[in-house]
Amino acid sequence: MSEEKELDEIVNETIMKNLAMPKEIQSEAGMVKHHTLPELIQAKKYLDQQKAAKKGLQFVQIDLQ
Repeated sequence: MSEEKELDEIVNETIMKNLAMPKEIQSEAGMVKHHTLPELIQAKKYLDQQKAAKKGLQFVQIDLQ
């Protein structure tokens, strides 16, 4: 499995785990807040854009005849 696929799977798993957990957890030891869904989506889009930029531009020629 390539490094890109591994990173993509890790990001997807992290998003799914964060969605399954409560937004905030508070106990005697302290308080933990997770990122909101819009923040997670924005981070995923950013990582996807970075991955696409590394690949470079890809052009497809379309023949309309």
